[in-house]
Amino acid sequence: MVTMSTRSENTSQPPYIPEFLDVLDATGRPIGRIIERKKYSFQKDPLRPGDWYRVVLTCVFNTQAEMLIQQRSASRRIGANRWDFTAGGAVDAGETSQEAASRELHEEVGLTHDFAGQAPILTIADQPAFLDVYTADLEGDPSQVRLQAEEVQAARWATLADITAMITAGDFWAYPPSLIELIFTMHAKKDNWTGTN
Repeated sequence: MVTMSTRSENTSQPPYIPEFLDVLDATGRPIGRIIERKKYSFQKDPLRPGDWYRVVLTCVFNTQAEMLIQQRSASRRIGANRWDFTAGGAVDAGETSQEAASRELHEEVGLTHDFAGQAPILTIADQPAFLDVYTADLEGDPSQVRLQAEEVQAARWATLADITAMITAGDFWAYPPSLIELIFTMHAKKDNWTGTN
């Protein structure tokens, strides 16, 4: 496992940053309503029964089939100090899923990848959120990783076995291990998809 980068711990709370999200129906289509979400809660405009919104998760892999994972900052209200996928967050109102994946990857770890025209390898419906999962291969020097101090305190490479052990130990976000395995498998096969059986 290679340590990518670290930053000193920032324990101050980040300022209030409103997020405006498109409200979706159960098929994932916008219904023409936008809500303001305070980070990690819907205190401004609560979701109504049947409302959905979209989140993106990006997973960057190297040629050794390791995923770049990030450690959430100590100041995060949810999941502080836990390890997670490379980057992720809510899709802003008027933004495509692909645009959000590119934005979150750049904001959180300073990497640039254009997901335009790329379908998510997986979409999970976990009400009230649709989670679109994207993968990419790291191009260039890993020293390009620049962490967003308010949200991320460290990043490193991890194998499937590493992440599974971290989930069991409570150090990684509590995703089902089968989901992590599926993402690793689908990424490994993504260039071999033909669309036929």
